[in-house]
Amino acid sequence: MKTIYSIFVLLIFSCFLNSINAQDCDKGFKEIKKQKLDKAYEVFTKIIEKKPEDAGSYYGLAILYIDPSFKSFNAEKAYDNIMKAKTYYNNIQIEKEKNKLIKINITDSAIDSLVIIIESKLLDNVSNQKTIGAYSEYLEKYPNAHNTKDCIIQQHSFAFELAKQTNTIESYNQFIDNYSLAKQKDSAIFLRNLKAFEEAKNANTIYSLDMFIKKYPDAVDNKAAKIFKNQLAYEEAKAKGTLEAYNNFIEKYPNADEIKN
Repeated sequence: MKTIYSIFVLLIFSCFLNSINAQDCDKGFKEIKKQKLDKAYEVFTKIIEKKPEDAGSYYGLAILYIDPSFKSFNAEKAYDNIMKAKTYYNNIQIEKEKNKLIKINITDSAIDSLVIIIESKLLDNVSNQKTIGAYSEYLEKYPNAHNTKDCIIQQHSFAFELAKQTNTIESYNQFIDNYSLAKQKDSAIFLRNLKAFEEAKNANTIYSLDMFIKKYPDAVDNKAAKIFKNQLAYEEAKAKGTLEAYNNFIEKYPNADEIKN
Protein backbone atom coordinates (compact mmCIF):
# COMPACT_ATOMS: atom_id res chain seq x y z
CA MET A 1 0.00 0.00 0.00
CA LYS A 2 2.90 2.38 0.65
CA THR A 3 3.90 2.18 -3.02
CA ILE A 4 0.31 2.69 -4.19
CA TYR A 5 -0.43 5.81 -2.19
CA SER A 6 3.03 7.23 -3.02
CA ILE A 7 2.20 6.84 -6.72
CA PHE A 8 -1.14 8.59 -6.16
CA VAL A 9 0.59 11.48 -4.44
CA LEU A 10 3.03 11.81 -7.34
CA LEU A 11 0.15 11.75 -9.81
CA ILE A 12 -1.57 14.58 -7.94
CA PHE A 13 1.68 16.55 -7.97
CA SER A 14 2.11 16.11 -11.70
CA CYS A 15 -1.51 16.97 -12.32
CA PHE A 16 -1.32 20.51 -11.02
CA LEU A 17 2.29 21.57 -10.54
CA ASN A 18 2.90 22.25 -14.23
CA SER A 19 -0.08 24.59 -14.42
CA ILE A 20 0.63 26.74 -11.34
CA ASN A 21 0.17 30.46 -11.76
CA ALA A 22 0.62 33.39 -9.41
CA GLN A 23 -1.72 32.41 -6.58
CA ASP A 24 -1.00 33.03 -2.91
CA CYS A 25 0.08 29.43 -2.41
CA ASP A 26 1.99 29.27 -5.69
CA LYS A 27 5.38 29.49 -4.00
CA GLY A 28 4.61 26.58 -1.72
CA PHE A 29 3.72 24.24 -4.58
CA LYS A 30 6.80 25.34 -6.50
CA GLU A 31 8.93 24.46 -3.48
CA ILE A 32 7.31 21.01 -3.41
CA LYS A 33 8.17 20.56 -7.07
CA LYS A 34 11.79 21.34 -6.23
CA GLN A 35 11.59 18.88 -3.28
CA LYS A 36 12.19 21.70 -0.83
CA LEU A 37 9.51 20.44 1.50
CA ASP A 38 10.53 22.38 4.60
CA LYS A 39 10.46 25.59 2.61
CA ALA A 40 7.04 24.71 1.23
CA TYR A 41 5.82 24.12 4.79
CA GLU A 42 6.99 27.60 5.80
CA VAL A 43 5.17 29.16 2.84
CA PHE A 44 1.86 27.43 3.59
CA THR A 45 1.93 28.07 7.33
CA LYS A 46 2.73 31.76 6.87
CA ILE A 47 -0.19 32.13 4.47
CA ILE A 48 -2.52 30.44 6.98
CA GLU A 49 -1.34 32.80 9.73
CA LYS A 50 -2.59 35.68 7.62
CA LYS A 51 -5.49 33.87 5.98
CA PRO A 52 -6.75 31.06 8.31
CA GLU A 53 -9.29 29.83 5.75
CA ASP A 54 -6.93 29.43 2.79
CA ALA A 55 -8.04 26.13 1.23
CA GLY A 56 -5.05 25.94 -1.11
CA SER A 57 -2.52 26.12 1.70
CA TYR A 58 -4.27 23.45 3.75
CA TYR A 59 -4.30 21.29 0.64
CA GLY A 60 -0.55 21.88 0.31
CA LEU A 61 0.03 20.95 3.95
CA ALA A 62 -1.96 17.74 3.48
CA ILE A 63 0.29 16.81 0.56
CA LEU A 64 3.38 17.46 2.67
CA TYR A 65 2.20 15.46 5.69
CA ILE A 66 1.34 12.42 3.57
CA ASP A 67 4.71 12.45 1.80
CA PRO A 68 7.05 9.90 3.47
CA SER A 69 10.05 12.04 2.53
CA PHE A 70 8.76 14.97 4.60
CA LYS A 71 10.51 15.00 7.99
CA SER A 72 7.19 15.63 9.77
CA PHE A 73 5.36 12.91 7.84
CA ASN A 74 2.12 12.27 9.71
CA ALA A 75 -1.01 10.75 8.18
CA GLU A 76 -3.30 12.06 10.94
CA LYS A 77 -2.11 15.62 10.41
CA ALA A 78 -2.52 15.11 6.67
CA TYR A 79 -6.13 14.11 7.29
CA ASP A 80 -6.81 17.11 9.54
CA ASN A 81 -5.44 19.46 6.91
CA ILE A 82 -7.25 17.93 3.94
CA MET A 83 -10.51 18.13 5.89
CA LYS A 84 -9.88 21.82 6.49
CA ALA A 85 -9.06 22.26 2.81
CA LYS A 86 -12.31 20.52 1.88
CA THR A 87 -14.37 22.62 4.30
CA TYR A 88 -12.87 25.95 3.30
CA TYR A 89 -12.99 25.09 -0.40
CA ASN A 90 -16.72 24.31 -0.13
CA ASN A 91 -17.26 27.54 1.82
CA ILE A 92 -15.86 29.74 -0.95
CA GLN A 93 -18.71 31.95 -2.12
CA ILE A 94 -16.85 34.12 -4.62
CA GLU A 95 -16.56 32.26 -7.91
CA LYS A 96 -13.42 34.16 -8.87
CA GLU A 97 -11.62 32.86 -5.76
CA LYS A 98 -12.61 29.26 -6.47
CA ASN A 99 -11.57 29.60 -10.10
CA LYS A 100 -8.07 30.58 -8.95
CA LEU A 101 -7.77 27.24 -7.21
CA ILE A 102 -9.34 25.36 -10.09
CA LYS A 103 -6.70 26.83 -12.42
CA ILE A 104 -4.01 25.07 -10.42
CA ASN A 105 -6.16 21.93 -10.34
CA ILE A 106 -7.24 22.19 -6.73
CA THR A 107 -10.77 20.93 -7.29
CA ASP A 108 -13.40 18.89 -5.50
CA SER A 109 -12.19 15.73 -7.21
CA ALA A 110 -8.53 16.49 -6.42
CA ILE A 111 -9.36 17.02 -2.76
CA ASP A 112 -11.47 13.85 -2.63
CA SER A 113 -8.66 11.87 -4.27
CA LEU A 114 -6.20 13.05 -1.65
CA VAL A 115 -8.67 12.19 1.10
CA ILE A 116 -8.78 8.60 -0.20
CA ILE A 117 -4.98 8.40 -0.30
CA ILE A 118 -4.70 9.66 3.27
CA GLU A 119 -7.44 7.38 4.60
CA SER A 120 -5.72 4.42 2.94
CA LYS A 121 -2.48 5.27 4.73
CA LEU A 122 -4.30 5.69 8.02
CA LEU A 123 -5.81 2.22 7.68
CA ASP A 124 -2.38 0.83 6.77
CA ASN A 125 -1.08 2.25 10.05
CA VAL A 126 -3.94 0.60 11.93
CA SER A 127 -3.30 -2.77 10.27
CA ASN A 128 0.36 -2.59 11.25
CA GLN A 129 -0.53 -2.05 14.91
CA LYS A 130 -2.25 -5.46 15.01
CA THR A 131 -4.69 -4.67 17.82
CA ILE A 132 -8.48 -4.79 18.02
CA GLY A 133 -8.46 -1.41 19.74
CA ALA A 134 -6.68 0.25 16.82
CA TYR A 135 -9.42 -0.84 14.42
CA SER A 136 -12.14 0.34 16.81
CA GLU A 137 -10.41 3.68 17.25
CA TYR A 138 -10.19 4.16 13.47
CA LEU A 139 -13.90 3.44 13.01
CA GLU A 140 -14.76 5.84 15.82
CA LYS A 141 -12.45 8.60 14.61
CA TYR A 142 -13.17 8.29 10.89
CA PRO A 143 -16.77 7.02 10.64
CA ASN A 144 -17.24 8.50 7.16
CA ALA A 145 -13.97 7.26 5.66
CA HIS A 146 -14.22 5.53 2.28
CA ASN A 147 -12.59 2.39 3.69
CA THR A 148 -14.64 1.82 6.85
CA LYS A 149 -15.99 -1.41 5.33
CA ASP A 150 -12.43 -2.59 4.69
CA CYS A 151 -11.54 -1.70 8.27
CA ILE A 152 -14.46 -3.72 9.63
CA ILE A 153 -13.52 -6.70 7.45
CA GLN A 154 -9.92 -6.53 8.65
CA GLN A 155 -11.02 -6.19 12.27
CA HIS A 156 -13.28 -9.23 12.00
CA SER A 157 -10.54 -11.28 10.38
CA PHE A 158 -7.97 -10.26 13.00
CA ALA A 159 -10.39 -10.90 15.89
CA PHE A 160 -11.23 -14.35 14.51
CA GLU A 161 -7.55 -15.25 14.26
CA LEU A 162 -7.08 -14.22 17.89
CA ALA A 163 -10.04 -16.36 18.92
CA LYS A 164 -8.57 -19.35 17.08
CA GLN A 165 -5.15 -18.81 18.63
CA THR A 166 -6.70 -18.79 22.11
CA ASN A 167 -8.93 -21.72 21.11
CA THR A 168 -11.28 -21.72 24.07
CA ILE A 169 -15.07 -21.80 24.33
CA GLU A 170 -14.89 -18.35 25.92
CA SER A 171 -12.76 -16.85 23.14
CA TYR A 172 -15.15 -18.10 20.46
CA ASN A 173 -18.18 -16.89 22.41
CA GLN A 174 -16.64 -13.45 22.77
CA PHE A 175 -16.07 -13.29 19.03
CA ILE A 176 -19.63 -14.44 18.29
CA ASP A 177 -21.09 -11.87 20.71
CA ASN A 178 -18.88 -8.95 19.64
CA TYR A 179 -18.96 -9.55 15.87
CA SER A 180 -22.40 -10.96 15.19
CA LEU A 181 -22.32 -9.74 11.57
CA ALA A 182 -18.87 -11.12 10.77
CA LYS A 183 -18.65 -13.61 7.91
CA GLN A 184 -16.58 -15.82 10.25
CA LYS A 185 -19.45 -16.16 12.74
CA ASP A 186 -20.57 -19.60 11.51
CA SER A 187 -16.98 -20.84 11.57
CA ALA A 188 -16.61 -19.53 15.12
CA ILE A 189 -19.77 -21.36 16.19
CA PHE A 190 -18.53 -24.57 14.60
CA LEU A 191 -15.12 -24.32 16.31
CA ARG A 192 -16.75 -23.37 19.63
CA ASN A 193 -19.00 -26.43 19.47
CA LEU A 194 -16.08 -28.63 18.46
CA LYS A 195 -14.08 -27.39 21.44
CA ALA A 196 -17.03 -27.92 23.77
CA PHE A 197 -17.49 -31.49 22.54
CA GLU A 198 -13.78 -32.15 22.98
CA GLU A 199 -13.93 -30.95 26.59
CA ALA A 200 -17.09 -32.97 27.28
CA LYS A 201 -15.46 -36.12 25.90
CA ASN A 202 -12.28 -35.52 27.87
CA ALA A 203 -14.32 -35.13 31.06
CA ASN A 204 -15.63 -38.61 30.24
CA THR A 205 -18.80 -38.36 32.31
CA ILE A 206 -22.47 -38.76 31.48
CA TYR A 207 -23.09 -35.35 33.07
CA SER A 208 -20.56 -33.49 30.89
CA LEU A 209 -21.97 -35.04 27.72
CA ASP A 210 -25.53 -34.36 28.80
CA MET A 211 -24.65 -30.69 29.40
CA PHE A 212 -23.07 -30.47 25.95
CA ILE A 213 -26.15 -31.97 24.30
CA LYS A 214 -28.49 -29.54 26.08
CA LYS A 215 -26.31 -26.47 25.59
CA TYR A 216 -25.46 -27.05 21.93
CA PRO A 217 -28.50 -28.78 20.41
CA ASP A 218 -27.54 -27.70 16.87
CA ALA A 219 -23.91 -28.81 17.10
CA VAL A 220 -22.64 -31.17 14.41
CA ASP A 221 -21.30 -33.44 17.16
CA ASN A 222 -24.58 -33.58 19.06
CA LYS A 223 -25.42 -37.04 17.70
CA ALA A 224 -21.91 -38.31 18.47
CA ALA A 225 -22.25 -36.96 22.01
CA LYS A 226 -25.47 -38.90 22.51
CA ILE A 227 -23.84 -42.11 21.26
CA PHE A 228 -20.84 -41.58 23.53
CA LYS A 229 -23.11 -40.83 26.49
CA ASN A 230 -25.04 -44.06 25.85
CA GLN A 231 -21.77 -46.00 25.75
CA LEU A 232 -20.69 -44.56 29.10
CA ALA A 233 -24.07 -45.34 30.65
CA TYR A 234 -23.92 -48.89 29.33
CA GLU A 235 -20.41 -49.37 30.71
CA GLU A 236 -21.66 -48.19 34.10
CA ALA A 237 -24.52 -50.72 33.95
CA LYS A 238 -22.10 -53.49 32.98
CA ALA A 239 -19.75 -52.54 35.80
CA LYS A 240 -22.58 -52.90 38.32
CA GLY A 241 -23.73 -56.11 36.63
CA THR A 242 -27.15 -56.16 38.28
CA LEU A 243 -30.59 -56.64 36.78
CA GLU A 244 -31.66 -53.32 38.24
CA ALA A 245 -28.71 -51.54 36.59
CA TYR A 246 -29.56 -53.01 33.18
CA ASN A 247 -33.25 -52.19 33.56
CA ASN A 248 -32.41 -48.61 34.50
CA PHE A 249 -30.21 -48.33 31.43
CA ILE A 250 -32.95 -49.71 29.16
CA GLU A 251 -35.50 -47.33 30.66
CA LYS A 252 -33.27 -44.26 30.40
CA TYR A 253 -31.77 -44.97 26.98
CA PRO A 254 -34.42 -46.85 24.97
CA ASN A 255 -32.87 -45.86 21.64
CA ALA A 256 -29.29 -46.80 22.52
CA ASP A 257 -27.46 -49.03 20.06
CA GLU A 258 -26.44 -51.24 22.97
CA ILE A 259 -30.08 -52.26 23.49
CA LYS A 260 -30.65 -53.02 19.80
CA ASN A 261 -27.51 -55.12 19.66
